[in-house]
Amino acid sequence: MDQQSRIQNIVNKLQEIENIKKELNEDDFKTKNHNNPQYKTLISGYDQETINMYDINDTELKNQDISNNNHMLFLNNGCLSYNNMDITTKHCLINDKSQSFQMYRIDDVEDMKKYNIKNHNKGIKKPYSIIMSNDKKCLHKENNNLSFRNCDNIDNQYWDYSNITGGNN
Repeated sequence: MDQQSRIQNIVNKLQEIENIKKELNEDDFKTKNHNNPQYKTLISGYDQETINMYDINDTELKNQDISNNNHMLFLNNGCLSYNNMDITTKHCLINDKSQSFQMYRIDDVEDMKKYNIKNHNKGIKKPYSIIMSNDKKCLHKENNNLSFRNCDNIDNQYWDYSNITGGNN
């Protein structure tokens, strides 16, 4: 009798989990911007806050010498701009190289070596993304502030990627 009660509790909990999963999938569908798949969200591995991102198409880069892995980061009603250690928020301009950042997926220690990430000997907890400036610095978040620093194997430079756009802080 006692085992039967425990089994029923487990079955009920599993059903609850399935219902929550269905709700999340419905929310995911409702919040996706189906008209413009170029808008994405970055989630900080440091504090889980989000930054909206725009994936720049090659066709939008008029005769620019910029790679096809370019993104603009929306922040404080503008776009993040970084040039020669100067980080600001400016009016968004697709062709402004100082507002163009590359995102790279780090799946293993070999990827860490490829992108010159310090302390790769610590290993990798889980796959993550890095946001890199044109001078090969990584986006770093600490105490609600953003900066670009030498790439390091720390949570402050871990970013997760989501297809769902959300609010920016």
